[in-house]
Amino acid sequence: MQSLYILLLLGLVCFVVEGKDVTCKRRRKQTVEIGDSSIFNVTNSKFRKTKCSVTYKKNLSCPLIRFNCSYFDISNKNARCKRLDRMVIQTDIGTKKYCGMNGPDITTSGSIKISYFSKKKSASHATCKAECVYPT
Repeated sequence: MQSLYILLLLGLVCFVVEGKDVTCKRRRKQTVEIGDSSIFNVTNSKFRKTKCSVTYKKNLSCPLIRFNCSYFDISNKNARCKRLDRMVIQTDIGTKKYCGMNGPDITTSGSIKISYFSKKKSASHATCKAECVYPT
């Protein structure tokens, strides 16, 4: 009985620690619990609209979530990102839109919702990472 309890506990720890990588497809909506890190990819099909949202929630051992992009190129002719293509990030502080070459670098103590919207014939691409960070 005790060995069953230990196996169950180890399985739970493995589930909580491992984040799930997400690739935006045509329509996707999901929630990911962050214990370590998760990759968020945007790669558009040139013939489909894309609407994708992912909510990252931290687990009990994670004090802060950081979301930043190593590559960010979301084309938008409007400098304030009012049209499609754009990435919208919602945190407990507020909502902000991102497009162009300057991607987000956000750290928050709450959950974070990432939404990506694109039109047809878009060549936008972004590679981002949501990770648990610890204050120094």
